[in-house]
Amino acid sequence: MPINEYGIYVRALRKKNNQNLNDMAKLMGVSISFLSAMEVGTKTMPLDIADRVGSWIEFDEKQV
Repeated sequence: MPINEYGIYVRALRKKNNQNLNDMAKLMGVSISFLSAMEVGTKTMPLDIADRVGSWIEFDEKQV
């Protein structure tokens, strides 16, 4: 499965915030391997996890 736009966005957001896979996986409540696979497009993100990412992104935007 090719890299998808959502995975690219999540990776860019993680890097923008100087977070490694371990840090962001903990925030999202997923394993490091799942987050990595989602970023490169080999796994899709379930809606409940996407909601957590959305909440985290909203929190991040408030920090700016």
